[in-house]
Amino acid sequence: MYDPAGREKMRMLVYANREAERRILKNKDIIKKVSAKTRRMIEQVNENLKAEINAREEEYDKIRAREGEEPEMF
Repeated sequence: MYDPAGREKMRMLVYANREAERRILKNKDIIKKVSAKTRRMIEQVNENLKAEINAREEEYDKIRAREGEEPEMF
């Protein structure tokens, strides 16, 4: 069964992950040009972005695992 709300949520998660991955790549380019203190801060930001990506991937997998099941009725 097709779940439009689930599909939309999955799509939003993928777009958010792509944006975070682009930001990580951009930060890696910036790291080459900054001081050590700033480099550490940017690396911490990248680690936080990677954690957010992993969380979104887990949510994506949960939604995908439910796809095809009947929606729950409350």
